[in-house]
Amino acid sequence: ELGIPLDLESKWPDLVLYDPKEKAFRLYEALQEWEPRYQERHPHPLMKPLIGIGGICGGFPYKPSMTPPFCNLYVHVNMIPGQSIIGVQREIEEVIAGLAADDPELDATVRIFIASNGHLLEENHPLVAVMKSSHERVFGEPVSRPNPERYSVSSDNSPLAEFGIPAITYGAGGINISGQYNMYEPGIGEVVKIDNLAACARVYLAAAEQLQGRGA
Repeated sequence: ELGIPLDLESKWPDLVLYDPKEKAFRLYEALQEWEPRYQERHPHPLMKPLIGIGGICGGFPYKPSMTPPFCNLYVHVNMIPGQSIIGVQREIEEVIAGLAADDPELDATVRIFIASNGHLLEENHPLVAVMKSSHERVFGEPVSRPNPERYSVSSDNSPLAEFGIPAITYGAGGINISGQYNMYEPGIGEVVKIDNLAACARVYLAAAEQLQGRGA
């Protein structure tokens, strides 16, 4: 995943007609339109990389002005295994260049401030086998795979893998209060069922026992 602030600087800060926020909103829309093309360019049998605009900041909140001198877009881009970080940056720069071709006032710079490589533990890895068997032991049924978009959740798996530590994403989320396969409950927000949380703890215990050689 990439954390990318897109800095849109005003070339003519004294002109009221130039508003970096307006440019940022256009770039916001262009990045949304780019997402399906990005996904098509980087297909994966299990994953669907997502793009999100995590924040927009224009001008100084402590010093309001008619025309703010800058506006930043904070962009979150998920990557699949094998992708190049610099390659993602260049793709975003292509999006910016496309807008700039029709708007010479647009001046945006891409800066990466956090990056993690795409990660997927192989199906035949012992940790995968242990988690599968532990899940079946507790729930009495085979584990089901999440939908492709759920592989885009943030985790520490990638940096752990960089240090040779195998990691897997397995947790209690996914079913809301209404019983739907959704981690959000309308009108409440993100939720986790207590029953799922307790069952998940039993799965972790069963997996730890197996990894220590004491499990059934």
